[in-house]
Amino acid sequence: KSAEQGHPIAQFMLGQAYQFGDGVPENHATAFEWYRKAAEQGVTWAQVRLAMMLFQGQGTTKNYAEAGKWFEKAADSDKGAAVAAPQMKMMARAQDLERSSRNADALIEYGKASAHARDAKYSDLMEAAFTEIARVYSSLDPKPGLTEEGRRYLVQANTHLQDKRYN
Repeated sequence: KSAEQGHPIAQFMLGQAYQFGDGVPENHATAFEWYRKAAEQGVTWAQVRLAMMLFQGQGTTKNYAEAGKWFEKAADSDKGAAVAAPQMKMMARAQDLERSSRNADALIEYGKASAHARDAKYSDLMEAAFTEIARVYSSLDPKPGLTEEGRRYLVQANTHLQDKRYN
């Protein structure tokens, strides 16, 4: 009742209940709507959850640009959001490049997003960027060659493999 009357923390909590099926049937679309209501009223946790749902396409269409906007709003209060916001801009640019059929350029932009997440030690975002890289790379014909950095990693990997240093 509190959520329906506009109480932002209650809206966040109801969104969380629907997202995880806690006392109600799990429903990501409903969770998304409750998070949006709370996020619009400035609840940082709701802004982060809303951004993550947009980022993952959970309960809504995947939208990196919109996810980035919500991460930016939450960035003042949440360190993870502050790290994620710049990556979302890169992912959004890559998404736009794909829509323009510029997949090779999108691949480069997803690579930048992956490197940003790696440097920030944000594994969830790094994994998501890598998934996009793999998806876009598989669609390219012909495949692009390795960059200088890629060749360096290949040589290092082969050396470690030969020396049986698997870690």
